[in-house]
Amino acid sequence: MVVMKHPMHPEHPLTLLVANEDGGDEKACRCDGCLEVISNAYYGCSQCKFFLHKLCAELPQVMEHPMHPEHPLTLLKASYCVCTVCDNFWRDFAYICSAKCNFSVDIICASVMERKIDHPGHKHPLTPVRRTALLRCDACGQKHEGMWYQCTTCGQGTQSSIASPVIHVSNVTTKENESCPVKNFKNDGILCEACVKPVIAPFYKCSLCNFVLHKCCAELPTDLQHPFHPQHQLILLPKSPDLWGLFLCKGCDSFCNGFAFGCVDRDCDFYLDVSCGSLPSTIKHEAHMYTDHLLHFEERLSGSCSACDGEIGFEKRGFSCDHFLEIFWYLILKRRR
Repeated sequence: MVVMKHPMHPEHPLTLLVANEDGGDEKACRCDGCLEVISNAYYGCSQCKFFLHKLCAELPQVMEHPMHPEHPLTLLKASYCVCTVCDNFWRDFAYICSAKCNFSVDIICASVMERKIDHPGHKHPLTPVRRTALLRCDACGQKHEGMWYQCTTCGQGTQSSIASPVIHVSNVTTKENESCPVKNFKNDGILCEACVKPVIAPFYKCSLCNFVLHKCCAELPTDLQHPFHPQHQLILLPKSPDLWGLFLCKGCDSFCNGFAFGCVDRDCDFYLDVSCGSLPSTIKHEAHMYTDHLLHFEERLSGSCSACDGEIGFEKRGFSCDHFLEIFWYLILKRRR
């Protein structure tokens, strides 16, 4: 039998147990440290009904935190505090600044600080941090909410989450094919060959030349049926057959010299750039006053664009729901998020 004395329950020793092993009803058993349901190893005092996850029970009494290096933090039973890391209200166990700096960390945020990882996309170890804000992951480029891995080395001394790389937990186990000559490298300021936009992580770069593709562009379908041109199938072309690969995108009416989705019938002379080729048939957009309404793609629109207030000609394509949004402005506003 393994027992321990814990400063948060000095009256009796705590015994190491496994959930449901003692035959009791553990369905309502919660950790008195983090308030989460216990489903694995824990320390408990059956006499007082005091329980702690094994991880919570073994946290140090004093710790140093990278977000507050000036003073040590002491584990205390707080009646009420606001966690400085995740900005959530908290009670019960928390790490409080010993110098009374009004810096506190709840036990969950404190416990994950020990689980650092190495990620191929960044030179420093990454530390998991809970975030209530919606952030853009530097690994996949998508927005996520929940647990994040953040570089405390790059971001130390700043409150801006953009100042230091943040990577969502879903992207920390990404594997790549080592036999493939196109591998994931660091950004060196060049453009993606497909969308002709500045490269942001993650992306693939040829080890023999400067050919670079965003991860999302590398995974584009080779053919598709698109609502902009429903009569024929579109195929992915590395370059338009026109001079210098330059073509006019029939979605946003902009010239492009990147990859193109072209109609299989050459007589149609119909091309879409990869941004317009990836557009869905329905969207939600903040430019629409009713943000819960879906905007549906329309082949021809006539009206006033809700983003720029400009008149939409009869031949323009866009999204509508009594309110209109040109494809050009949908793409511009989407990139600025």
